[in-house]
Amino acid sequence: MEIMDKLRDVRRSVAVKSGELAESSKLTLNIKKKEREVRAFELEIGKLVYEAYKKGHDFDEEIALVCQKIDSANTEIARLETEKEKLGLDDLDVEVVDAELPIDDEDFEISEEENEILMDL
Repeated sequence: MEIMDKLRDVRRSVAVKSGELAESSKLTLNIKKKEREVRAFELEIGKLVYEAYKKGHDFDEEIALVCQKIDSANTEIARLETEKEKLGLDDLDVEVVDAELPIDDEDFEISEEENEILMDL
């Protein structure tokens, strides 16, 4: 009888651990989903800031520098597209799969003035 009691205890313990593992997996999945949402919101903020920059709004030096880097990248994209057209490859259909961009964990602060500008957009 003692062996049967131990087997029941082990079975209960396994069931509890399985439930805990399932709950942990569910929580991890929900955390990852929310982290992806946050990254999407951060990208959206970045797009709004860049659009405000293009419209002539002034930002602090750090933000302006990043916006200038975007301008440079866009200029290079245009140059490469022109080069591709010259080669006659502009109608070549190539599938490119986007990879997730890493986002720095550094704090990003927007001043009250910058926040008001963004709210007016």
